[in-house]
Amino acid sequence: MWSKSFFGLRKTNKLLVFCFAISHSCPSFDQARKIALAFLLSATYSKMPPVRTSRNRKPPPAGFDDIEDTLLEFSNKMKDAENASHDGKKKHEMLWPIFQISHQRSRYIYDLYYEKEAISKQLYEWLLKNNYADANLIAKWKKQGYEKLCCLRCIQTKETNFNATCICRVPKAQLKEDQTIQCVSCGCRGCASSD
Repeated sequence: MWSKSFFGLRKTNKLLVFCFAISHSCPSFDQARKIALAFLLSATYSKMPPVRTSRNRKPPPAGFDDIEDTLLEFSNKMKDAENASHDGKKKHEMLWPIFQISHQRSRYIYDLYYEKEAISKQLYEWLLKNNYADANLIAKWKKQGYEKLCCLRCIQTKETNFNATCICRVPKAQLKEDQTIQCVSCGCRGCASSD
């Protein structure tokens, strides 16, 4: 049954061991202690992410005021797309406007930093950290062959039936002349870098 070592534990650990013993119907103290110890170890090494509030959020770096209006327009477009009616649309077509607006916003920030060099590195990193742009998509745009990539779902081969990329990644020169294509994931009509 229960040994004397149970009474030597701290109050919180006693409560934890006792709760495990009741919930798992442990016949002995040692078995309950092992389960409780495993739970305590997993709880100490897995931390919850910090909660971000307006008080502990860093203010934007210099230069944010210049692009804030454009980012606000993208935000309003995104809200309109999320609240738009889905009547008469196919299931996969409902998310197309959201993907397209997200792509436009990410492309805008990418162009400001890499093409026009209009914003600082601090502002660029702050925008990525605060999810104003898709950092993974921008990372792909920097690689050769992915300069015009529409979304990350189009290059993920695991989501397709034949383990291939999306039809929008095929160059238009390799398609038939009368063949019109449109991506099922995001509605793209062609994002091959050679087009």
